[in-house]
Amino acid sequence: MTMAQEPPPGDHINISFSGAVTGSQIAAGRSVHQRQEHRTAPDTAALEDALAGLRRDIAALTEGEDRTEGNALVDELQSQAAAGRPVHGVGARLRQWIADHAPGLLESVTTVVVPVAVRAAAAAADDAITSMLPPGS
Repeated sequence: MTMAQEPPPGDHINISFSGAVTGSQIAAGRSVHQRQEHRTAPDTAALEDALAGLRRDIAALTEGEDRTEGNALVDELQSQAAAGRPVHGVGARLRQWIADHAPGLLESVTTVVVPVAVRAAAAAADDAITSMLPPGS
């Protein structure tokens, strides 16, 4: 003989969902506490400023195909950083391009632009990971 155990007295909450539930917060019960954080990459503005300065310098020091190629590398660096993807590969290619076509900019790229891009990429990746975590994590 099996005895059914009665639930303890008090509130009984049952919640169920069917289908995909995304981009929403759902809570049921008493004394529910939720917290949601949305952080923006603090280095986004610094990256944009650094890249705008680099584009101005490339425009002043190069022309034609060289300028187009340099700007394409800068665009790729910005895109990778904004997407939270690693920037080391494109950063290395950009440094090499600078060394070959505008060596006067090498120190600026190495000490300012690439480190700012790395921080922006890390912040963007952190935001992407944080957005996938349950609220309050």
